[in-house]
Amino acid sequence: VACANDNGEAPSIDGSKTPIDIAVAFVNGETVSKSTTRAVDKTFEANDKLVAHLQHVTTSEGNTSPLTDNKYSKTVVFTVKDGFSRTEENNTQKTSDITPDSPLYWDDFSDATYYIRTEGHGLRSAWGYCYNGNSSAHTDGNHKDELEWSVSISQNTDNNFKTSDLLWSQKQTPVPYNHEKNNHGTIIIPYTHAMSKATIVLTAGEGFGDDAFENTTITLKSVNIKGKFTASTGQVVGVTAEGHHDTGDIQMQKKSTDATNNSVTFECVFVPNTSLNDGKLWAEINNVAGN
Repeated sequence: VACANDNGEAPSIDGSKTPIDIAVAFVNGETVSKSTTRAVDKTFEANDKLVAHLQHVTTSEGNTSPLTDNKYSKTVVFTVKDGFSRTEENNTQKTSDITPDSPLYWDDFSDATYYIRTEGHGLRSAWGYCYNGNSSAHTDGNHKDELEWSVSISQNTDNNFKTSDLLWSQKQTPVPYNHEKNNHGTIIIPYTHAMSKATIVLTAGEGFGDDAFENTTITLKSVNIKGKFTASTGQVVGVTAEGHHDTGDIQMQKKSTDATNNSVTFECVFVPNTSLNDGKLWAEINNVAGN
């Protein structure tokens, strides 16, 4: 597609439009850097779907306001082509690595009334999600900022563990249109984990033989398994009218062992804001050295 309007003029009469540069990023931090869920080691897998809501906004005296007419905003689904990873040197991936469900142009968020190439206007990602291959999530394509999400109570399998995870992206700072040729501004969409994760490491002490944990299972007790997420604000609340979460017990996955199976790591993800109270049974451990 030819790049037009590099000098801020209206779209040319032949219909040429200016493409939007999109970059996807992982957010730095402990949650992502130690991820063992679908974004394995800071990596999106091939064919993962990334949802983002792009929005034309006005900025005046420090205030940012989205335009109320839906024609100035659009929810886009990107497909990861071959998978990619974040590195310390490169925390973003341009649109060469992700494919939108339809072409994206600055012009599609603009008209003569609200002209995005003028001062005081910009484009931002208002919210976003990655469902991590969960086939039951929004099969109707009706993606929204507010999302109800449940985790599997049987996360002892790879698929149930991965598809219980949820990535989200919060509201971003608007990007004004840059009139520099071939550098009009990049819309960066950062994703991070929305879920909490529990990790339990068992180490066999004196008196235990090899393979002490060969058949061990761990169940996390009475944790939040369903919640209502709002990506734009990064908020999680309960799903009932009173704001309570649905709770349940989760069978954790054995993620790694040492050579003799005498040290093992179990993990699972669950909905945030789980209450931890004194005297509450947190984890049930069974079948250690046959006991």
